[in-house]
Parts: sequence; C-alpha cells; structure tokens
Amino acid sequence: MRSAGHCRRAEVWQKFRFGRAIWLCAATAFIRLERTGLAEGPGENWLAMRLETSLYLGERWEYLPSRGALHVRAWGRAPLPPGERWVEFPPGDLWLF
Repeated sequence: MRSAGHCRRAEVWQKFRFGRAIWLCAATAFIRLERTGLAEGPGENWLAMRLETSLYLGERWEYLPSRGALHVRAWGRAPLPPGERWVEFPPGDLWLF
C-alpha cells in the first residue's frame, strides 16, 4: 500500500510487541505471490477488489485483481470470470516497509 502524500491510520493485524494500531506514511507492502488467495465473499484480512482477468500459465491460472491504483496477482487452479472478488493477505506473510 502506498500513500499519496498524506498519512492515514491503518490497523495492522500482525504480532507487534505492543499490539496496537500504527500510523503508516508512504508504506510499501510485500507478500509472496503464492500466499495470496481469492474468494467470492469477505473474511478476515481480505480486501474487496475487482478481478480484471485470468491468465493460463501452463500449470496454473494467474489472476489480476485491482482496486484503484493497487494491482496485485494471485494464483489458482481454475479460470475465474471478471468481477468482484475478495483477496486474502495473510498477516503472517505480509511485510510492510
């Protein structure tokens, strides 16, 4: 996630020493591609995004969801039609810098 010149409060569900919300300014998030997942409904640590397309890579499908300027990738075993999906970002696999 990258902030556009302003700070905003973000709750990060990660194991911090003091377990409280922090302020993020121009933070960049990294997660391994195979750790993300897609679903049709909400859940904990899921973000609503629009699935633009599914691409066949020979051994798996790659999904290209986006939300505004945020574009991510996820893998799966079957093609999915474009539309609203929920993308999972497991907190133990998400790194913020």
